[in-house]
Amino acid sequence: MPSFHIVVRALPLAEVPLRRVEAAGVGRETLVVPPDLQASPLYVSFEQAAKVLEAMPRLHFEPDGSFVWVSGTHDVEPWQVDGNLYDRDESLVAIDLKGTCTRGQLSQLLDVFRSEGRELMIEIVRDAVFVRETHFIESF
Repeated sequence: MPSFHIVVRALPLAEVPLRRVEAAGVGRETLVVPPDLQASPLYVSFEQAAKVLEAMPRLHFEPDGSFVWVSGTHDVEPWQVDGNLYDRDESLVAIDLKGTCTRGQLSQLLDVFRSEGRELMIEIVRDAVFVRETHFIESF
């Protein structure tokens, strides 16, 4: 099961250029995102996300926006995801996630933060690059 440290953000509505980067022996198309577009609103409020997260089995959510989601006794391999929500002006702008889990579990978690019609952008912290969610999930 892969481990990761990512920051989930909204893909900016503005066109952003691509750049090919080699990181950890893997070549990937990355997004060149100007700083002023890195905190685009996700259009999901802190309260909306908290409500969904609190209802997820084996997920413990704190009022400050931190949470931990852990494997159950039926899981073959133990896993855990730690996260923290960051909001501004009534919308989430970033979600810090780190841990280990399957692609399906990560996709389930990302669905919480996706507003209708908006694509997510993933910042891979270790490599300091931004990629489209679909590219990240495909390589996960």
